[in-house]
Amino acid sequence: MRILQVSPAYFPAISIGGPIFTMLSLAKLLSKSHALDTLTTQLGLYESDRSKVIYDKFQPSSGGGHLLYKRYFGYPNLTFSPSTLVWLQKEVKNYDLAILHGVWNFPVMVAAHVCQQQRVPYVVFPHGTLGRQAIEMRSADAKHFLLNLCVQRNLERAARVVLSTQGEVKKISDHLGFKFTPFVMPNIVEASDFASLPARGSFRARYGIAATTQVLVHYGRIARVKGIEFAVKAVAALRRQGRDVVLLIVGGDDEGHKAKVQAVASDLGVGDALIFTGLLGRQEGLKALIDADVFVLPSYSENFGMAVVEAMLCHLPVVVSENVGLAEDLVRADVGVKVPLESDASSLTKALAALLDDKARREWLGQRGRQFAIENYDVPAVQARIAQLVSDAAGSVCS
Repeated sequence: MRILQVSPAYFPAISIGGPIFTMLSLAKLLSKSHALDTLTTQLGLYESDRSKVIYDKFQPSSGGGHLLYKRYFGYPNLTFSPSTLVWLQKEVKNYDLAILHGVWNFPVMVAAHVCQQQRVPYVVFPHGTLGRQAIEMRSADAKHFLLNLCVQRNLERAARVVLSTQGEVKKISDHLGFKFTPFVMPNIVEASDFASLPARGSFRARYGIAATTQVLVHYGRIARVKGIEFAVKAVAALRRQGRDVVLLIVGGDDEGHKAKVQAVASDLGVGDALIFTGLLGRQEGLKALIDADVFVLPSYSENFGMAVVEAMLCHLPVVVSENVGLAEDLVRADVGVKVPLESDASSLTKALAALLDDKARREWLGQRGRQFAIENYDVPAVQARIAQLVSDAAGSVCS
């Protein structure tokens, strides 16, 4: 079967966050059984990678299959790319199935439109962009306009809309208020990347963190939706209790939100308790996770939580807000802690304090969490769902 992936960004554009690795893992699996092409733009690439891009010519992809870059212009979040539209109008008819990553970007909106015109079935991976908070927190007016203009139609006519949990299906269905055909499939995290973990201590040594200091870690983009300010408030409360605790923030700055986090910390008198590392490569990121005591993700909205699974694969106990897609699954399996978001972060503070005081509980959660992640999110656990998705979607008729 010939399959076309369309995404505004693709590996190695790791500044985009977790979805990049999900797409890469998906491509590796698809390319084993199908002829896979991926159409993308230079969005999210660092200059060192962008300078190497060859446009308008298919190249072998590190994720399997072949990769074609088209230029985008103007506002990154729209990713306006006329040459993408021209190529799609000419070539989409040659594919049996299209897989669209995202909802609001120009490449995926026009890909859905062209697929409808040429009756090529397509599936949509929203990657967390359809939740209420994700829509309302950034460019809400533009998104509501696009929803009415074309996005609702694109979702309704998709062969499948792939969401990561059943809870996400319900939340988005209730929020959007129109019908689409959901398909539940967790994100893929390749456990083999976490088979050989670094020794504990090197990251602390590099940043001058004492062995007696307890480290909370946020791992991912510094963005408003991540709710990092709640973690800062919790750190301030823990320090008032006399605890030697710091917050390690590992990730790139998303549209200047780091300054907001720093301002909150300064107001609370804990500016010295925050350590910003910037975006790290895979190995350095693993060292940061290994040297932490508790992972924390107090997001306003998170469709899945790739960083949560990565932390669990590093034997790290996790505390997440009730808005994280995985939260209910973690609680049911007793492999993580879920808290409500409150303005004073009191529940988050209480949960963190309980774990920091109980080393045995942290170790127990770390061991159980790693096993849970492998059993539920590693490649063998997800590949049957991928095969079912392709079979179901390719057998449908695009309207």
